Amino acid sequence: MKKKILCLMAGISLISNAFGISHIEATQAVHKVHLKLSNGATYFGEVKNGKPNGAGTMKWGANKSYSGSWINGQRSGFGIYRVTDYSNATTNEEGKLVNVEITLYKGYWSNDRQNGNGILKTVLTSDDVNITNVYKGKFVNNSFKTGYSLFSSYLGDYFSYTDEQKVIQFSVYSHNDAQKLSSSNLKNGEIASLSYYNKIKNGYFQGFHVGSEGSASSFSEGTYKSLSSENTTDYRLHTGTIYHYDADEFYTATKYKNGNKISTSQVSNIDQFYQLYNNMINKNKDVLKPHIKSFSSLLLEL
Repeated sequence: MKKKILCLMAGISLISNAFGISHIEATQAVHKVHLKLSNGATYFGEVKNGKPNGAGTMKWGANKSYSGSWINGQRSGFGIYRVTDYSNATTNEEGKLVNVEITLYKGYWSNDRQNGNGILKTVLTSDDVNITNVYKGKFVNNSFKTGYSLFSSYLGDYFSYTDEQKVIQFSVYSHNDAQKLSSSNLKNGEIASLSYYNKIKNGYFQGFHVGSEGSASSFSEGTYKSLSSENTTDYRLHTGTIYHYDADEFYTATKYKNGNKISTSQVSNIDQFYQLYNNMINKNKDVLKPHIKSFSSLLLEL
């Protein structure tokens, strides 16, 4: 028995030495300590020169934490970041706590910021259906840059795909429609809105848009100009025609050229408007085919 133990210990020693790791170095590598920082945060994990370095968890109070990889006191590598914000929370008539904001990021970091591939999920609790955003793709300096996103609320599900060349957006009225579209390769399930913008030069895109907002519905096709604000980008028709209906006895067709309105006409055939509206979706929905599985997978994050 002693010989077996000695042989096993010798084998472990040979493996360690083969990888250039001594017994003392291996022990030090997994040594974890508690730290209390000047900003009030606490840390438990591996350290180097008195700073988080390696694997560890930092907590900023009870409702904010990061667990993952560190380099020289900064979040670097893979990590999980959680924040629960009760600053606007209230209790409804049923005693349910609402307006709680929850943030969860699972992904890569560098220089103490979200950089690389990851999944960001934000939830605002409500009386009925929570309002949820999911972003899956590439992050640069804490901002989502390219990939897939989902906005889900009681109004439906809004999906978006963005890369360096194009933007695809569509919405459905329910999770069930999204699952039907995915499982049937777009043959079943209702698409509520659909947009596609393909970059032709800096700030300008070729594409189409079909969608509704409140009682108003519209569709258009042509060249669009992108207009960016702090957190959003809108696409405004630059050259082409917008067809618009808003619970009137007619719909309008407005032509634009190089950002200028050329003409507007009225058409009284409302049935024709919705036929054209649905045709625009049906003839263009194949732009979703390369992405529909990825879109529907976001529902698993809800």
